[in-house]
Amino acid sequence: MKKTIFLYLLFILCIIGLILMIVFQKRQSQSVAQLLQPQTEKQVEFSKEKPTLDIEDKVKNIKLSEEPKINLPPSTEGIQISGYEGKYGGYEPIMKALEKVEVSIPTSVRILIDNKLFYPTSEDRIIIKLVDRKTLDRNTIYYISSNMDGTIEIGLDAQIVAFNSMPVYEHISSAILESLLEKREKTFLKLPKFARLGFALTLTGLNQYVDGMEVLKMEKNNEKGDFSLISDGSHPLLNGSLLIKFLLDKTNVNSTYELLLQFLEGENYPSTLEKITLTDFSSLVTEYERFCKSYLDKMTEQSSHFFSIISELRQLKEEEAIPKLESFVRHYPLDIHYGETLYYLGWANYRLGNYKEAENIFINLLNNYSFVTISHAKAHYFLGKCYELRGFKTLAYYEYKFASIEDNELLRKVISNKMSEFEK
Repeated sequence: MKKTIFLYLLFILCIIGLILMIVFQKRQSQSVAQLLQPQTEKQVEFSKEKPTLDIEDKVKNIKLSEEPKINLPPSTEGIQISGYEGKYGGYEPIMKALEKVEVSIPTSVRILIDNKLFYPTSEDRIIIKLVDRKTLDRNTIYYISSNMDGTIEIGLDAQIVAFNSMPVYEHISSAILESLLEKREKTFLKLPKFARLGFALTLTGLNQYVDGMEVLKMEKNNEKGDFSLISDGSHPLLNGSLLIKFLLDKTNVNSTYELLLQFLEGENYPSTLEKITLTDFSSLVTEYERFCKSYLDKMTEQSSHFFSIISELRQLKEEEAIPKLESFVRHYPLDIHYGETLYYLGWANYRLGNYKEAENIFINLLNNYSFVTISHAKAHYFLGKCYELRGFKTLAYYEYKFASIEDNELLRKVISNKMSEFEK
């Protein structure tokens, strides 16, 4: 009897133990399942919550100069030459200009790297094309346009590149530098256009060629020029270049690059000018006007002498003018009129029938002094005339073709008639 009761109790205990084991295993499996489940809805919602107000304020107060600089290496892989837009497509001078731009890209970027300036990386997409001078603003040498997709488009003056009237390396460098500064530094865009040009030209060294060219154009057009701290003025390229010279002369800033950093970190253009010069803005405006006048007076010290000789040429006194032109070339090799003096010396010899002498002078001008003259098209034309009169019609035809790309309706009409004779 006792044995039966004992077995019955043992059976009940086994049943209870089995039930407890099943319950325990079920609870364990639920715990494991909870661990393996993804974030709960509450966790997801928490991860999407906005930062606290304190963090938001800190983000808003970060200045552009505190942003991390681009650490990517220099690259030209994103720079594309898209060709030429204009009416001289197929002309050999334009085709050669395109080739010149394409092979100049690595050196142009190297100028930016060597001067520790902004340079293009693999993330930058830059399209460079040649455009006719007539499509550009009257007083500029390139245009910059930013597309919606982030691509930068640069249009270089085709005539400048074809005539080699300024170094193509620095020409391209200046355009790339200005475009990258506009893209990466929003404070740079707040500067007046002439100031942005001034920094790009001076940092790449292009200003030393632009200054003389702009003054020669002013004299040719009998313009006094309008230079101001407030607006672009009549010649924004020269105005920008003079602005940088003025500020380096008046402040303790050691370099153009350091000067640029002052403006990038400043609040606005007028206040930064006052801060770095320790002068109120209205006084600066007056000082700058005096500075520009003084600087231009120095650049044009020999202008009256030069134009007195040209006056004799216009009176058909070539024999009297030639010795004076030769003397000017010997005594003033660094004057801004040096290249123009060579042109008129070649023209005077052409007028007297000294075609071989004139030919040598024009070739010397176009090959060695093309950066210091604005008479490229006329020099090509009269070089062609010298070739034609000496029996070299093939060479003459090429020079006429070269001269015809200039934006000069009268000259183009004369050349058109001349080329029609050749094609008969």
